[in-house]
Amino acid sequence: MNRLSNMNIEGVIGTTLIGLMVSAAWFLGLSPLLQAHAEERAQAERIVSLRQAYDLAERRSAEEQERANRLQAEVEAFALQPMSDASINGFLERLIEMADDAGILIERISPGDPQPAESWTDVPVDLVGTCGAERFRVFLAELRQRIPEAAVRSFTIDRQSDNTLGLRLGLVWRTSTTLSDGSASG
Repeated sequence: MNRLSNMNIEGVIGTTLIGLMVSAAWFLGLSPLLQAHAEERAQAERIVSLRQAYDLAERRSAEEQERANRLQAEVEAFALQPMSDASINGFLERLIEMADDAGILIERISPGDPQPAESWTDVPVDLVGTCGAERFRVFLAELRQRIPEAAVRSFTIDRQSDNTLGLRLGLVWRTSTTLSDGSASG
């Protein structure tokens, strides 16, 4: 029995030592390893979520840049023509052609002095002529559609006969200011 007792004591001591070694390995080696692994996993998840947020922000930024480019292109499409003698003459030619198409007999057409403003120049134009009432309405509709940068600033209509009107039309043509020397070209 003595021998059995010694074996039991040695077994208990051996089991206890193994338990102590496993516990020591757990607390000194494996537990910090698992904790470090958990921290690395959490950090990796944070990096992935930050990357996703960055990608989303980058896509939104690209979409906003694309939208800004589209808006810039639209603004440039509607940009006013720079003013020059050639552009004034071109405007007058278009105006005369429209008046002829509408059946207005032009007696006089005269541009005034350009009036520069900060980012545009207004060119007043006076047109004197005769036409029928319906022809005048057609001319105004065509003017608004074909030359949107021109506006009527004043008009006077005198009845010359039952079918004919005498008209004095004050127009203003708005053009962009040339920015190269800070003044309007002409």
